[in-house]
Amino acid sequence: MRDEAAGRILIVDDDRGHREALGRVFTQAGYVVRLAPNGEEALDLLAGGPVDLIISDMRMPRMGGLEFLKHVKLRWPTTQVIILTAFGDFVSYVEAMENWAFQFVSKPVRRAYILALARIAVCKARAAESLLAGGPGNGGSPGVCQR
Repeated sequence: MRDEAAGRILIVDDDRGHREALGRVFTQAGYVVRLAPNGEEALDLLAGGPVDLIISDMRMPRMGGLEFLKHVKLRWPTTQVIILTAFGDFVSYVEAMENWAFQFVSKPVRRAYILALARIAVCKARAAESLLAGGPGNGGSPGVCQR
């Protein structure tokens, strides 16, 4: 099943062009992709079903990336979050990492790099899910990690 092969990704960015471009990159790589223009809409989408990885912009109207990260980690602790920013500063980096971001990446990001990060993040999310479910024999899906 495609959903289990590569992973489920939610891309959250108020820049429609960037959001859709990233969506195409991950769809072409075999991921199941959902898109949201802001943190509030992303939380609504997540309520309908979890994802392995979220790639979120840092600065967005209504709910910024750090606030969104905190909400995600409280409700879906195994979901990995990559924060993207065009305004990277050390304080934001530290705050994101203290709130369990998987990675903090400056824009623009290279296709090969974001795909590699996604693969590792999905592997980490699935390993955590498997542990919470009682191990690989209890419904865990470590296949993405064995490529």
